[in-house]
Amino acid sequence: MTLNKSVTSAHTLANTSIAQVSLEQLHLMLDHLQAMVGYFDTSNRCLYANHAYARAFNTTVQNMLGKHTREIVGEAGWAVIEPYTLRAMAGEAVRYVREVDEGQHSSRWIEVHIVPNVIEGGEVFGGFVFIDDVSEQYRAEQAIRESDERAERFVQAGMEGIVFYRDGIIFDCNDAFTRMLGKRREDLIGTRASHLFQKKDWEFAEKHMHLGREHLYPAQLPRGDGSLVTVEIMGRPVMLNGQSASVASVRDNSQLASMNEALLRSQSRYRSLVDNSDQSALFILDRMVVYSNPAAHRFFGLSEVQLRGVQSLNLLHPDDRALALMRRKQMIAGDPDRTVVLRTITPPSQKLTPESKIGWVRLHGSMMEWDGRWGVLVFLTDITEMRESQEKMRKSLAQEKELGDLKTRFVSMASHEFRTPLATIQTSSELLEHYNERLSAEERADAVADIQRAVQRMQSMMDSFLAFGRMDAGITAFAPTATSVLSCLQGFVQETRAAQPRQYAVSIYLEPPLDGHTKLMLDQTLLGQMVMNLITNACKYSSADSQVQMRVAQRRSEEGIFLLISVRDQGIGIPEKELPRLFESFYRASNTATIPGTGLGLAIVDRAARAHGGSVHVKSALGQGALFSLLLPWVQAV
Repeated sequence: MTLNKSVTSAHTLANTSIAQVSLEQLHLMLDHLQAMVGYFDTSNRCLYANHAYARAFNTTVQNMLGKHTREIVGEAGWAVIEPYTLRAMAGEAVRYVREVDEGQHSSRWIEVHIVPNVIEGGEVFGGFVFIDDVSEQYRAEQAIRESDERAERFVQAGMEGIVFYRDGIIFDCNDAFTRMLGKRREDLIGTRASHLFQKKDWEFAEKHMHLGREHLYPAQLPRGDGSLVTVEIMGRPVMLNGQSASVASVRDNSQLASMNEALLRSQSRYRSLVDNSDQSALFILDRMVVYSNPAAHRFFGLSEVQLRGVQSLNLLHPDDRALALMRRKQMIAGDPDRTVVLRTITPPSQKLTPESKIGWVRLHGSMMEWDGRWGVLVFLTDITEMRESQEKMRKSLAQEKELGDLKTRFVSMASHEFRTPLATIQTSSELLEHYNERLSAEERADAVADIQRAVQRMQSMMDSFLAFGRMDAGITAFAPTATSVLSCLQGFVQETRAAQPRQYAVSIYLEPPLDGHTKLMLDQTLLGQMVMNLITNACKYSSADSQVQMRVAQRRSEEGIFLLISVRDQGIGIPEKELPRLFESFYRASNTATIPGTGLGLAIVDRAARAHGGSVHVKSALGQGALFSLLLPWVQAV
């Protein structure tokens, strides 16, 4: 697009002093200007740009025409320019200076003028942009500012020595420098700078002086009384009265050197104390171990090199890491209580492995600065043996309490369960003793039968006690033999039904692949105790007209193949919250108080199932019967 078309589309340009010049001449002049000239409409799109403007952005005039300013200068440049364009399009002439990044650590400075194009009636129709490169001017001004700043620093350095020298000869110095060396000013002026140094320090200083730029170095300068003063010298070249020279500021670091030396001695003592402490110490920076003492090496079984760089959380048990992070936040917030008990793992790992060794520590942490950054110094006290002793004591107390509870339940059960048969025996025997001649033969037979049933009940309880005692003591041997599953279960059912005071319907269902010929390796004695106890309970807690169902099947799972024997009744059921304790010895559900029982039957079933390498499970709800399931390993008899 030509300037002629730009003017036509904008109706008219603002009245200017060049109105008499032809558009062609104006176009030609603008294109050959070194200054950058452009014209943009109110939507910030380029309608005209001269060649200098295009070259500044490494493009051509044709590529710029019609483009938005954002597309020409980029997002970062537009963010700077946009506020000024808004002001210009509102009718205000704008001037500003900005830095343009040219890459490779280079930049230039430009001065921008935006003149709004205001037509008749005051409407803004666009804006002329004039840009000049003012980099040299800006750098000159910056150099002046830097010079002024250096002068200001010299003035403010009243406690530092200032020395001016040219060609190695001192021609001026301040009073602070004379006091530092204990010499007069007139004795120092005209002296060669090399005479103020020891030989080794002068060789170092001269090397830096010849570099011709600002330099900083330490030295020890002889004083007038022969002593040495430790200093830090900053030298730099300057121009004075049109001639090159050098100026040096000299800072007395004697006190600082003494303090550093004392600090190093103090740090050495503290380091020695920590290194020789029996308490493990770690310094954690950015959650990584950067220091560890020998006690920590012994505790974790790792060398200093192996511990350095380890993620600190990987030294802790995964379940304790959240607690450690919470305590760290509290410590940063200023919580004075910085002690916590945690578990450790060795070797360090993100998760527990079979090789992980777990220990216990009491950890105390403190925030400390390390190389300008804040980290955590932690001391670890090994309390593993103490925790293990406490755990053993806790288990011992728990076992003792459990044994006490067991004894209490046994005494309560025995006194309750033996009382009824004993009372029956006593009553029946007294009848036979005192009224034998008055009793009919049938009555005498009933009394004898009552005594026999009471004795049988007591005998059954004693058998349960003995069986449980042998299992609990580990005396019962596991002796599997080839067992015909169906015939064995049928025998147990008949034996159990015969011992019941009332007859119950007990049915057995076999599921394929089981049949009447299936033989498995089972301990028949333990199997009988399990099945008979389950059937006895099913009958005992059910009404006389209900049915007890036994289902026998094969079950496969990820753990292997099992024989499933389930016994379902339609009895009183078991409260759901009491199911977890049902297989404890002498434990009876709360709704069985009026029904005789020792509380050992299901405990015997559980132990016998485990002796086989199997398990027993229960599902029940109050008033909805119960389902007991035995899972025994399927071992085919050969």
